[in-house]
Amino acid sequence: MAVADGYALQKELNRLANGGVSYRATGTEVGVDLAACQWAGVTGRAMQGALNVRAGNAVGAYKSSQYCLNQIANTLSAMYAMDEAARRCV
Repeated sequence: MAVADGYALQKELNRLANGGVSYRATGTEVGVDLAACQWAGVTGRAMQGALNVRAGNAVGAYKSSQYCLNQIANTLSAMYAMDEAARRCV
């Protein structure tokens, strides 16, 4: 997930929870936990738990928030590309 210049994670999660097209009106934004839950279609979880649900990770196999965001964006190969390239050199 690329964060638009000048916007925090909270604003981006609110945008995604709002359908992904537009930002919520000022004063109607919710916190990161609730926005992540709304986006994932769950209730009562912290942001990390909601992102794991959205990414399809099973309970007990939860990953970090950063890992989940990369899963959702399909950028895990880019995230680990440097490590893989280093392994090939050995």
